[in-house]
Amino acid sequence: MPPEVGATAEPSDEQIRLRAYFISERRRRFALPGDSGSDWLEAKRQLLSEPGHG
Repeated sequence: MPPEVGATAEPSDEQIRLRAYFISERRRRFALPGDSGSDWLEAKRQLLSEPGHG
């Protein structure tokens, strides 16, 4: 059942996975430090900070 409008919901693994992919691509392109674990955590942090997630 979908959450009610205005309800706080965790981003899905698929949403986090997609965001983490783009973070990793940017990291590789600019030779930034990090790894897949930090990409996942950063993706989740970004998604939670967006409107509608808290």
